[in-house]
Amino acid sequence: MKQITRVEFEGLNYDFKDTTPLTKDDETYLYALQINNNESTNTSKTSMRIKKSVLWELELISRISTIRGIHDNKTFGDIINNLLQLVYHSDDLQRPYVAFKDLLMTKNFLQKLFHLENGNRKIFTLTELTFSTDLIIRTLKLAIFEKHLLSLFEKRLLKAILTNENFVTKPFDTAKMEFMYDPDDFTDWLIAFLKNEAELKWYEIYDFFGIGSSENFIQGRVNLIELHDHDGSPLEAKGWEYMKYERKNLVPPDQEEYDQLNEKEQKEYLIEKTKYDHYSELDWLVKEGNGRFDYRFKKAIQLKRKQGDYSTAI
Repeated sequence: MKQITRVEFEGLNYDFKDTTPLTKDDETYLYALQINNNESTNTSKTSMRIKKSVLWELELISRISTIRGIHDNKTFGDIINNLLQLVYHSDDLQRPYVAFKDLLMTKNFLQKLFHLENGNRKIFTLTELTFSTDLIIRTLKLAIFEKHLLSLFEKRLLKAILTNENFVTKPFDTAKMEFMYDPDDFTDWLIAFLKNEAELKWYEIYDFFGIGSSENFIQGRVNLIELHDHDGSPLEAKGWEYMKYERKNLVPPDQEEYDQLNEKEQKEYLIEKTKYDHYSELDWLVKEGNGRFDYRFKKAIQLKRKQGDYSTAI
């Protein structure tokens, strides 16, 4: 068991297992995450057009509030309402909606302290460390940085990937967990394996789950894996189905070629076009290394070892 070092920063205490300063590469990576998070233009499809990074931060606040037992601060509506009340209407409040110290607590738990190479210290948020529009990367990062905040589905996704020889060079052996009845213990073992042993097959993962797939699509793929584990149902790498094209997705030259085909040929044409684009992007991201999946994965593990967590101990 590593010794915990407690460090005070701006009036709060943070616990470190390793106070080794960040390398220059660590800092460059973290600042890039911060910039990407702040400048992200990806928005949700809700009428409010909220940035996806903001929605992820609201989700993390909700999960922290649930775990810490902070009432009336668990839905996105409640969280936004509480913040508005405190920022814009605090003078008019007859009673506090949620105790201010409780709202500060969620903020504190989102903060991770790091020692910089020049001797200074800096806060980076859990949102910045974990956000990605790619649900698989986001889940892996959350498992590494704050496993207690994983949802039930995210735990299922981790198990589906880490126990399957299609996605890991040497998958996690579930046989040794036969007599373990606590799901949290199982998840802890999985995450220890993820951080210390797992060699992920990125090409196979994205060929099966798709590139940039929605949560609903990935849930369907996880269901297939669980059925396979239960009754041997066949598994096929059909991640390309997420981006299956319709005529409107084709550019004019392709549309003209498509229009000259009969109905059966049109269906086959769209499937082949979808597969071609899927594998072209997969090759570009994984085989040519432009997705930097392994670098981002290993960098998250390195940074986790150097982060300081907010301490409630006095």
